[in-house]
Amino acid sequence: MSLILYIKEVTAAILFKEKQMSSKMKFNLGVVAGIILIILTSVYINRDIRVEKHFNYHYSEGIVLKVAEERIEPHDLYPTRSIGRQELQIKILKGKYKDRIFDITNFISAERNIIASPGMKAIFTIRETGEGGEDLGVWLYNYKSSRWIYILTGIFLGTILIFSGRKGLESILALIFTSTVIFFVLIPLLFTGRDPILYSILVTLFITCISLLLIGEFDRKTLAAILGTMSGIIIAGVMAYSFGRLARLSNTYLEYGDQLLYLSGKFPIKFDGLIFTGILIASLGAVMDVAMSIASSAFELSETSRMSYRDLFIRSMNIGRDIMGTMTNTLILAFTGGALNLLLMIWGFRMTYTQVMNMPVFATEVVQALSGSIGIVLTVPFTAAISAYIYSRKR
Repeated sequence: MSLILYIKEVTAAILFKEKQMSSKMKFNLGVVAGIILIILTSVYINRDIRVEKHFNYHYSEGIVLKVAEERIEPHDLYPTRSIGRQELQIKILKGKYKDRIFDITNFISAERNIIASPGMKAIFTIRETGEGGEDLGVWLYNYKSSRWIYILTGIFLGTILIFSGRKGLESILALIFTSTVIFFVLIPLLFTGRDPILYSILVTLFITCISLLLIGEFDRKTLAAILGTMSGIIIAGVMAYSFGRLARLSNTYLEYGDQLLYLSGKFPIKFDGLIFTGILIASLGAVMDVAMSIASSAFELSETSRMSYRDLFIRSMNIGRDIMGTMTNTLILAFTGGALNLLLMIWGFRMTYTQVMNMPVFATEVVQALSGSIGIVLTVPFTAAISAYIYSRKR
């Protein structure tokens, strides 16, 4: 109900009572305008940043009309997977080649285990070759999974709005703002050869300020959370960069790192600082959570009783010790989940301790996880100290 009232309040303020609009409402609307401006500006400025294409590819939705022939059998090593081929007749439903019918061959392997059936909607790749693109190559790209992603996204947004109301709406706006800055500001800057370390720090600090101001209020609590988050993020990034250099790790050991090497021949991407950038982005959410929790707790303590800086710092640290354990565990588990295939490979091949500890991809994952966790742990005392200083001086 509070969400509906808030939307009505915003609408009325825009249409009829613009002078009575609150500072927070003006800020929220300013962020919306900023998101639109960032997207439009980035698209215009970076319109020439693209990889030269030797072929024209179109990814279009289509439907399998019939399976004319198929030869499928279980894989010898993977009984749950099949291998073989299918002769399909398909019809393109959308795009440049809408309503065109093609006869294609679908090759099935253990890695690419996509089995078609009559009436199945899927995504097809159409490659134009030859002069004028008169020769077409068509194959089955993948199942159509986007609809389920949209449904899950709707459930996610609906859950936030139903149970969080106005705060949920502001949280969604913060999420959209964060995604916009990363995709339309940071990534284009990296493609143009900017220093990953400097610009990732600036971008994450910018995201921190705007996101916490959206979620919180214009008060001392938000200020303390912002300063605490900045401290933790910078520490996490510095640890990742320092130990990554000492261990001689490279971003090419991460997933899709070898594909980035191909792009580096086309664009002046600086690989040395990308691990640093990845740590900042991966740790930002958890560090903001810890910083806001400590700042809020310290604020409530300062409001309920008059305490000195020392007492407020000690009580905030007592609360922070309980938080840092669970949040550190959360970040470690997040990185572990991302490296699950690697862990299964290590166990399955019975790799030795010396081999595993000196494996570049494993070392990279460990440096990322531990650096982020160190940033979270040190966010607690920094935020507690900043909060205690700010709140104890209010009188």
